[in-house]
Amino acid sequence: MPTFLIRRAVPSAGELTPQQLRALSTASNAAARAHVGASARWERTFVAGDHLVCLYRAASEAHVREHARLSGYVAEELRHLFGRPTHLS
Repeated sequence: MPTFLIRRAVPSAGELTPQQLRALSTASNAAARAHVGASARWERTFVAGDHLVCLYRAASEAHVREHARLSGYVAEELRHLFGRPTHLS
């Protein structure tokens, strides 16, 4: 499945505790899983100030947008990532 990057505005995201971030992601994934199923799968999240930057594997961009909508956190930016991960040194 293709990989997508989404950026979501979450005020004070950088001040949330690991437990609060875990609770947020658990609720987001549970809500979306019930409606989107295996068509969109969360991989990883990075906290960047007042934003969460998330990586998803999904059948299409539409599936990622629907996942974001159902989770309650709008995807401000969505990018399709091409190729394999590369580590730059």
